[in-house]
Amino acid sequence: PRPKATTRGAQVFGLLSMLFCGWFSLENWPLWFADQRTDVGERREVALADGSRVQLNSHSALDVKFDGQQRVVELLTGEMWVEVAKDAKRPFVVRTEQGTATALGTRYLVRRTDDGATVVTVLESVVAAKANGAEAIKVMAGQQTRLKDGQAQAPQAIGNAEPDAWTRGLLKVDDRPVSEVLQALAGYRRGLVRFDTQALQGMRVSGVFRLDDTDAALATLAEVSEQQTHLR
Repeated sequence: PRPKATTRGAQVFGLLSMLFCGWFSLENWPLWFADQRTDVGERREVALADGSRVQLNSHSALDVKFDGQQRVVELLTGEMWVEVAKDAKRPFVVRTEQGTATALGTRYLVRRTDDGATVVTVLESVVAAKANGAEAIKVMAGQQTRLKDGQAQAPQAIGNAEPDAWTRGLLKVDDRPVSEVLQALAGYRRGLVRFDTQALQGMRVSGVFRLDDTDAALATLAEVSEQQTHLR
């Protein structure tokens, strides 16, 4: 009787595992079958059929839907940089669950955040950003907006920040919380980056970190944190 019970338990466990794997696969189906995607820590540049150039940040995915009327890129997860080729007859649109960013110029970034928002940052010219169900707003070069829950934040200046530094393999920070920088670096590594947010409270850092050597970046941050701890 005992072997039969063990067999039945194994069968139930196997069924639950199959159901979980099926749910997981369905949840991630769009990402696995995206037109373009990157792994954790990977960055990739792609030339689109219209001559536009796209760069994907770590763990990002997109679908490309071009036709005779418009050029649509659907950002499924992560972040993208785009330099748009001119085509007066077909607008270039980046779409997410929160809205759209239509190019009125050439270069901009679109990023999906962990809390479900979409951040649009304009590097050159102008972008029309539109949250679902709201009016479009114009975002100028050097500005960014945040789309979420049918609302578009008023455009904010990015100042000295270089949000596109990752396209050159760099993370540039200027007087940012150490915990924020650690979280950013975690997006380029497999596994977990554990840290005590409370212990790091009030600690800030400026610097340039290489995204292809996050071990060195983490070692530097650990040293900075230790130095600031001694100064308290």
